Amino acid sequence: MSLFQVKRVSHFFGQKQVLRNIHFEVEKGRVLGIIGPNGSGKTTLIQAMSGLFDVDEGEILFQGKNITSYRKKELARKLAVMSQEGTPPLPFTVNEVVSMGRYPWLDFFTDLSVRDKDLVKKTLVQLDLWEKRFQQVATLSGGERQLVSLARAMVQDPVVLFLDEPTTYLDIGHQILVLEHIRKWHQEKEITIVMVLHDLNLAAQYCDELILIQDGKIESIGKVEEVLNVKEIERVYHTKPILVQHPIRKVPQILLQGQ
Repeated sequence: MSLFQVKRVSHFFGQKQVLRNIHFEVEKGRVLGIIGPNGSGKTTLIQAMSGLFDVDEGEILFQGKNITSYRKKELARKLAVMSQEGTPPLPFTVNEVVSMGRYPWLDFFTDLSVRDKDLVKKTLVQLDLWEKRFQQVATLSGGERQLVSLARAMVQDPVVLFLDEPTTYLDIGHQILVLEHIRKWHQEKEITIVMVLHDLNLAAQYCDELILIQDGKIESIGKVEEVLNVKEIERVYHTKPILVQHPIRKVPQILLQGQ
């Protein structure tokens, strides 16, 4: 059985339809990328898949059970979400924010166990945040706050990680840094990852499969090389690209040209 089954899902915000008959499955341990133009419904889709709201039509099954039938704490032990904004400039230390990822596993009025603290320390060391553990998040750069957000998701120890534009506002160095950590975590833990990406070249390099969405409906779904082709990109993004092959990863890469 697939880990996720998205069955004929449609959803409205007021009179506006934002998802239109969305239907696909996600296998355990895969990295699924969701791409598409601005306003195409990408964020709404992963919010629905993470159980944030019940959809108007269709259903979303997680491990064979409707996603909205889970208790919030039960769902928080299985799913972690890293939002587009990452960690806001909060008046908390790095250690405090990352430790929040263990809260779904704690009973009421209990503190972190030795195991919890060890996991937080291991994660901070792995992401090169240990020396900054007592520093307030508000004093960090945008890239460092993204790493803090990733660390908090990692210590949550989820089955599935949702990422909504994890590289937004980051320079190319921090983009690769964040995505390489995500790749390494995926390989070590064999977790399932669903992420929204604007950068099609990064999507090609870091995803197993892609879903291309436009106006709330799926235009194309499949392996990277099946979805990223000149015809589909030109039709959806209204620009004619030049496709080349990445010299190392052997996946499609997109060059843009003028009108």
